[in-house]
Amino acid sequence: CSSDLNELAKRYENSFDYRPSSTIGKVMNMTATWMLLTKPAYYMYNLTQPVLMTQPYLTRNFGYARSGNALLKAYADLMGSAHAGLTEHFNLATMPADVRAMLLALRDTGHLDITITQDLGQRIHSSGGRLSKSVSKVTNLFRQMAQKTEMANRVVTAVAAYRSEEHTSELQSPS
Repeated sequence: CSSDLNELAKRYENSFDYRPSSTIGKVMNMTATWMLLTKPAYYMYNLTQPVLMTQPYLTRNFGYARSGNALLKAYADLMGSAHAGLTEHFNLATMPADVRAMLLALRDTGHLDITITQDLGQRIHSSGGRLSKSVSKVTNLFRQMAQKTEMANRVVTAVAAYRSEEHTSELQSPS
């Protein structure tokens, strides 16, 4: 029994001296990219996130029809102003005037920015040999596409919530 406890104690002690392998990290990164980010269904499913996660919350405060209409209009506005390629960021200055200032304020305060991990990850993973750099280029392309999908979700959610609240404020204000 004491030999088992000694073995557990050694393993526990060794867990504090963890040294990750960069090769294993790169292989896991490539596998995750291949298994998830190369599937078009991932992007389609991820783009429904505002409907699945935001609409129930907005419905509680503003009703199903109003929240649904706000989400649909937000999607339409975003797609109408999204002329960038798959990996470029959205130009929030091209969004409709009623939400432009709000979106720019959210961006300027860091609430819509998810690029720092992408930028750091690109610097970390782009070092190495020719094969590593090639894999890094492909991986970064897919990461940027996933990042743009997540940014679309955040913009749609922010616009829908803002418009729903604005509409409610207009209805409640004395005229």
